[in-house]
Amino acid sequence: MSQNDDLRVRRTRKMLRDAFIALVLEEGFEAITVNMLAERAMINRATFYRHYADKYELAERVYADLTAEYMASVQTLDATDPVDGWTLLFAHVAEYADFYLALLSGIPHFQERVRDQIEVQLHQVFSGMGLNEAQVDMPLPLSLRYLAAAQMGIVQWWLETGRAIPARQMAQYLLQLHAHGAIAQLGLPKF
Repeated sequence: MSQNDDLRVRRTRKMLRDAFIALVLEEGFEAITVNMLAERAMINRATFYRHYADKYELAERVYADLTAEYMASVQTLDATDPVDGWTLLFAHVAEYADFYLALLSGIPHFQERVRDQIEVQLHQVFSGMGLNEAQVDMPLPLSLRYLAAAQMGIVQWWLETGRAIPARQMAQYLLQLHAHGAIAQLGLPKF
């Protein structure tokens, strides 16, 4: 593949990604057709099919690309301040806010996929911090599911409310909730 071909492929995929995000927000995932995607991206259907089998594969590819981009940036972080890591998450989500809002609110089965991926990432982080699963009071998968669902819910709320709270502040809130729970943050009596 020549450099011009590579540029053309990247440009086409970017146009399709942008068209996909816009259409999901406007029409909802289920209503989108390949014709709509091709028309919005200003390509023909044959070009779409040279890149993707269907809209599901396009959605998977967009999500995989953004996840890889985020994970690469996480690798460059100095791990001494946990707020920095979570701030990076919120900054990444803000950069692709339309896609993540569409992903979390309208694409079937993606919430579960994102949640599962967050669970894996949290397990890796905790293992790296020396987690001894034998000393955990409750099943670890239960704790991971709770934390992943909470993280997704907070990110989705932030997107739905227009991201008025800065990314670093959201990171601090998320860490407070993870460390102390919502009950304590609300000042309610402990159970």
